[in-house]
Amino acid sequence: MTKRTTPRTTVGLDISEKYIHLHELTPFGEVVEEGRFKNDPEKLRSLFEHRETRRIVLEVGSQSRWIALQLESYG
Repeated sequence: MTKRTTPRTTVGLDISEKYIHLHELTPFGEVVEEGRFKNDPEKLRSLFEHRETRRIVLEVGSQSRWIALQLESYG
């Protein structure tokens, strides 16, 4: 049986064709990180591949599926 860890933060991603806006919060609603980055698979990998477990909330749209699959592949 695999033990799941509780995410320490929640990341919201607002996805558009060119950019992704990121907003990360603690369980108490405190802002950890805010930013905007290019909507690009390599940039997404560099930002999330080696981070701790966290809950990620995605805006639903045409880009959501590939982004969700890529994020899921990081664990």
